[in-house]
Amino acid sequence: ALKETRQKILTSKTSFTNHQTQLDSLDAQIADLKAKLEKLQGERAKIAEVQDQEKDKITSLNKEVKSIFHRIANDQMKLKNVEYKIPEAQTELESHVKVYKIFKATPPF
Repeated sequence: ALKETRQKILTSKTSFTNHQTQLDSLDAQIADLKAKLEKLQGERAKIAEVQDQEKDKITSLNKEVKSIFHRIANDQMKLKNVEYKIPEAQTELESHVKVYKIFKATPPF
């Protein structure tokens, strides 16, 4: 009976040791996974920060584009205003040239 009990104890010790080895292995795997998770969370935070910066850049660039469009629209209005005055200025210039030629040909004084 003592031999059988001793054999059972040895078997149980071996089983216990095997289970402890498995637990230690699982603990090591869990620690590795936790480390990987922390690393991935850090990378995610960095990517989120870069994404926020890019979002801010896009917002800023959109404002700049709107400003450029407004300036273009204003410049086009100014250009149309100048283009509208060109025929009138040409007519006035031609009139002044005629008067100049008349005065040159026959000075009033």
